[in-house]
Amino acid sequence: MIGLVIGLSSCESSHFEKETFLEKKGGEDTDTPIMVGLGIDAQEDPLYPASVELYKVNEVPMIADTATDESGGFQFRVDTGFYYVKLFQNEQLLITSDTVEVVDSTYFVVQL
Repeated sequence: MIGLVIGLSSCESSHFEKETFLEKKGGEDTDTPIMVGLGIDAQEDPLYPASVELYKVNEVPMIADTATDESGGFQFRVDTGFYYVKLFQNEQLLITSDTVEVVDSTYFVVQL
């Protein structure tokens, strides 16, 4: 079964403490929102290596891509709006997230 947990940057997680979140998003600068995500499996182990594709809702082409780091983390600088991500391993789609609203820097978890 595949699940998705979405939260704002103020949420707490055992994988990301506030300092780690701020470090990942590049400090306190909030001029450009940053989506900071964490891909984990059902046992909360990092999805690594995994490819991550970013899409804006109601727009067809992928707008950016990246890879997860060793902790399953990834990030994108984005404009405000509604986005979703797709995570792949070995070119196989693992999960498509629900829609994430980005107003300010946003932290979310994608869990298998």
